[in-house]
Amino acid sequence: MDQYGTLVAKKPDYIGPDTTVHPVYNIPVQKGADGKTVARAFGVYPTPYNLWAMVRFVYDANLTYDRKYIIQQALAHWEANTNVRFYNATGQPTVDPTYGFAYPYILFVNASDNSSAIGRQGGAQQLHLAAFQGVNAAIHEIGHALGLYHEQSRYDRDNSININLANVADSVRYNFIKYTTNYYAIGAIDYNSIMMYGSYDFAINSSIPVMTKKSDGSTWTGGSVLSDLDKRWGNTFYIPYIARSDTYAELAPTVYKADNTVMTAQERLNYQAQLNNGNPNPPNCCRLPNTF
Repeated sequence: MDQYGTLVAKKPDYIGPDTTVHPVYNIPVQKGADGKTVARAFGVYPTPYNLWAMVRFVYDANLTYDRKYIIQQALAHWEANTNVRFYNATGQPTVDPTYGFAYPYILFVNASDNSSAIGRQGGAQQLHLAAFQGVNAAIHEIGHALGLYHEQSRYDRDNSININLANVADSVRYNFIKYTTNYYAIGAIDYNSIMMYGSYDFAINSSIPVMTKKSDGSTWTGGSVLSDLDKRWGNTFYIPYIARSDTYAELAPTVYKADNTVMTAQERLNYQAQLNNGNPNPPNCCRLPNTF
């Protein structure tokens, strides 16, 4: 959306989350005549093929305590403020036992850097975290895995910010790439976004800012928690599923609308019915244990 609330897309319209994938396994499915799931074909511009249903993840066996702690805090922050939901698949199969395809999942690993692929890739995708980072680092990298680019990479960033690439080492200039295709923007440039770097980040000369506002030359520190527009992304493109082993799409008690307001109890029930061929009531079974 632009600053007036209009969605801005550089691709054919895609206006919401896909509802035909199994939440836990993130495999596009359709229900067979017997009620069982049937695999169907696969295909960051948000599509059902690069976003998640529930975000399936695995902790690497060697993940250190400090990294696991900030991951847990970051997962809780995303869930408390958006429709994004995560499924802890640590210790579970990574390949479907019936059809033999690899489940898509994030593998949290120790690294010397912080980095993540953009959106769902298919199979295992590593999310790197360096040692002794703040929770904001994990919130940021998980944002990438959900499909978010850096805020300073917006197609329209040159209208709002100056970037002094001469003060950035060649090896890290990719953090300032401007995307002009395959994007979906919500709102005007957001200096408070968790995906926005601070003005001095990556500066060769730390006394000179890399980025300043065109309006007045001022600087900013970058976001440390999800901004309102970050939340709108999560609430536009994700559904707060509860992990189940069957194909019923059960919703969490709190469901956000795309404008960050909360659905009423009746709206939630109606939405749940819509997702389940008119049935608002989940079977009294089949919930999966799911702790971080």
